[in-house]
Amino acid sequence: MKTIFLLLCLAASSQATTVSSTSCQADQTFTSGSSSCSATSPYGSFASATVGPVNESLSQNSFSLNEIVTGSANVLYDSQTHFNQSSETASVTFWDILNTAGLNRPGFLKLNWNFAAGGGYSERITGTLQMGSISDSESGNGYYGYFCCTPLLPVDLGVPFLLEVGLKSSNYSNPVFGPSGGIGRANLTLQFLESDRVTPVNIFKTTAPEPAFLALAGLGFVGIALGWKRIGRNLGRPRILG
Repeated sequence: MKTIFLLLCLAASSQATTVSSTSCQADQTFTSGSSSCSATSPYGSFASATVGPVNESLSQNSFSLNEIVTGSANVLYDSQTHFNQSSETASVTFWDILNTAGLNRPGFLKLNWNFAAGGGYSERITGTLQMGSISDSESGNGYYGYFCCTPLLPVDLGVPFLLEVGLKSSNYSNPVFGPSGGIGRANLTLQFLESDRVTPVNIFKTTAPEPAFLALAGLGFVGIALGWKRIGRNLGRPRILG
């Protein structure tokens, strides 16, 4: 149901959809916001979180996306209280529909995606990617993740594809761990190729819903699913570095 709802909403315009949220805790002080928050307690604990700009770029035959989240947490030891802890969480999820030009035909998808925590081991980062049946979710402290589809993934061209990319960062601090903070980033680039594995395919966005939109989207997802199943044993899990 979620996928169908997103397809209907996104197909109504050429605009992508971005949803973000933040939450901050400083001892017993809690705040939240859609794109930023900050909290300070009487005992000196502090937390802040910000969802940075989400930048997408669509050229004639390639698409790229960048997401940024920033957060920090710190406490000052106070022997008069038992709280002395702070934390923050910032998350952002991006959805868009990408169309490939031409008639329905076999082709390939070239996809590169990576995410990283810039705050060292104390920052926990989670990255998620969904495009048809292609799905990956990885997380860790001071983490760097890398996903690359090699060999190329077989797909059906000439149909729309629903893309979802998420990024979440969190930091926690207490008198033992000390301060925590940093910048989390996610980067995505993708390109569709003809069946010769070399010729790039033009990518564009739908400006109005088409009668056969859902049927075509389903064909594209089935094409990816079948191709992913065929090469799954050779690919194994996405390569994670770090």
